[in-house]
Formats: sequence, C-alpha cells, structure tokens
Amino acid sequence: MERNYAIDYFKFFAIFFVVCIHTAPFYGTDVIGIDGKYIEFITNTFARFGVPFFFLVSGFLFGQKITTNNNPKKYFNKYVFKLVKLFVSWYVFYLIYDSVISILRAVVKGLDIKIAIITYLNSALNLNLLYYGGGLTSHHLWYLTALIWSVIILFIFISVKKLSLLLIFSLFLNFLGLFGQIYSGIFHLSIQTRDAIFFGLFYTTLGCYFAFNYNWLKQKINNTKSSFLISLFLFFSFTQIAERSIAVLMWDGTTGGVDYYISTIPATICLFLIVVKNRHLGKNSILSKIGKNAVGVYVTHTLFISLTFLIFSFLGVEDVKQYFLFHLLFTPIVFTTSYLFYSMLQIFKKKNRQLFDRFFSANLINFENQK
Repeated sequence: MERNYAIDYFKFFAIFFVVCIHTAPFYGTDVIGIDGKYIEFITNTFARFGVPFFFLVSGFLFGQKITTNNNPKKYFNKYVFKLVKLFVSWYVFYLIYDSVISILRAVVKGLDIKIAIITYLNSALNLNLLYYGGGLTSHHLWYLTALIWSVIILFIFISVKKLSLLLIFSLFLNFLGLFGQIYSGIFHLSIQTRDAIFFGLFYTTLGCYFAFNYNWLKQKINNTKSSFLISLFLFFSFTQIAERSIAVLMWDGTTGGVDYYISTIPATICLFLIVVKNRHLGKNSILSKIGKNAVGVYVTHTLFISLTFLIFSFLGVEDVKQYFLFHLLFTPIVFTTSYLFYSMLQIFKKKNRQLFDRFFSANLINFENQK
C-alpha cells in the first residue's frame, strides 16, 4: 500500500488535543468575561477524538503490516514486544520520578520517609498494572496497556478469520462501556471502562478492518468531497459536546468518566476518512514531522505538567494559574518542551548506541588479533 502522509499530519492535532485534556486550558480563569470552565468544558470534550484516533490508526497500520507481511506472527510478536518495552521503560521512569517526589514531600512535611515510599510503591505496583497501566504522573500510560491487550485480542481473531465478528462484538462492548463513563447517571457500570476491552478494542479493530478493506473504502469515498467530511467531523464534534452536556446536567453523568461518547465513533471515522482521501496532505511539513513522533509527546508531557506545578508550589506562586496569559501559553509550552525533550532523548540513545557498537567492534577485532 502507498504511504499515507496525512496520518502523521493529523496525529499532530490529535496529540495536541490530548495534551489539552491534561493541561485543562482556561479552567480557573475568565476569558473576556466568560468563566473559563465553560471554555475548558468545550475544549476537553472536543479533544476526545484524539485517543480513539490513535487507537484506530494503530489498528490500521497493524492491519496493513499483517496483510503484506510474509510472517504475520513474527511481526505481531515484534510489535507487541516494542509496545511492552515502551510501556515498561516509561513506567519505570515515572516510578522513579514519583518515588523521588514522595520522598521530598515527606521531608518537607516531616513525615516518615520509609512509610511514604512504601505507601507509594504499594499503590503503584500491583496486578492492576498489567491491565490498566496508569499510576500517578504515569496515569496516561493506560493507553499503552490498552493498545497491547487490544492488539493481542485482535491478532487472535485475525488468526481464526473472525475480524468482522470482533468488530461487531467490540462495538457492543464500547456501547456497554458508556455506562461506566458518561452514561453512568442512567446505570452505573461500576468498573473502569477506559481500558482495552470497552474502549481500545473497538477502535483498533475498526482500523484493522479498514486496512483489510482498504480498496473498498477508497472506492466508497472516492466521490465524497473532503469539505463534506470535515463538516461531518465538526457536526459530530458538536453533538459530542451536546451529548456530554445533556448527560451531565440531566443524568449526573460524572460518576464514571468522560473519556468517550456515542458521537465519538462517527467523529473519529470522519476524521480517518479525511486521512484516507488526502493521503499526501502535510507531506514534508513540520506538523507531520512532529506528528510522526506523537508517541514522544504522549509519554513525556505529564512530566512537564507535574514539574511546572511542583515548581509553582515550591516558589509559592500558584496564583499565576489564575491568569489568562498562563493558560494561553501553558499548553503550547508543555507540548513543545515534551517534543524537544523526547527528540533529544532519541539523539542521545542513537549516539550511545553508536559508541557501544564501535567499542564492541574494536574489542572484537582485538580479541580476534590476539587469537
């Protein structure tokens, strides 16, 4: 299949809005006389296409590789191992970070350091970690564990040629999961549904289904104007906001979560169809370059949010969070810093790997000469 450059282009916008969810722009301040919580409500709800888009794209790219690879099982093992390695490395990173913060807080408050660190580790290291991921500063890593389990289930169904069955079943689970989310005010499904089974599996399976039926999909949207698809995306984004407003105001839909809605499905599909129809969009652009490394922004951005608030607290300037200028700049600064930090990490890793390879090669030559 031909390379789709638009995927990286739209990943930029998806990851930017994911960062917006965690930075909560304008919450706690006024914007031209409007309470910022209403601005944040709209931004937070609109941004909910981000994570489903990443699940869908991951499933699509996985499906492409499976259909073109001579050894699908080998690719599956390699892909899952890569995801597991990514999750473990960053979870350990945040485990160390949160441990250090716990110790520092205990010192400042005059608490027992040993008790503080044991309490934190007991909460961070448990069996739930294997499925739900998460943590304190690493709460966003749930996405990686959800993707891992979704891909495992997906590959099993692909192997037995039951992808269509999984698509239908995962859609049902996604609807059911809404009762652990925004519709918990109607009926509370008292389990976490922001996970693989209820959330990630459907979008990952849908992306894979699109990859398996790519030519059919392109033919179906061949005569559809991009402007129409954009209008549909904006329409369903609006209905998503209306859906959340009704669920919260009428049914007190705050018991569960606010991570996804019924309208999230058509909104995400419309965005993906725009990607399919405009595969050269964003080619060689800076946005596509950043979007290509969206995973780096994703895994690191909570670090800089946490550090910012810790510094504010230490300096006693937490009131700065009430100012409009702070909210205007905070999200772009966190986003940019995360991208640059991760990029430097990759350069550092590459140089270290080159040094190691040269060192290993030199010692191997010396060993051979001494034989």
